[in-house]
Amino acid sequence: MGKKDDRNYVQIRGHVRKDVARRFKQFCLDREVDYSEGLETILSAFFTTDTQVTSSDLDRQNNSTHFHCYEQH
Repeated sequence: MGKKDDRNYVQIRGHVRKDVARRFKQFCLDREVDYSEGLETILSAFFTTDTQVTSSDLDRQNNSTHFHCYEQH
């Protein structure tokens, strides 16, 4: 069974600046992982640190932050 059909996984999607997308793609290429695995790696590392993101951090990006989370039931 793939991740798409696994109830332990959900699909997320967002819009990021081109420079961030390029860095993410390079991150995945360097590690020879697909985007799904790369994103999970980055998010897991982020959430295990003491880094805090506030609403002012999002506002500072000129309201260009969009985030969608889809749960498949």
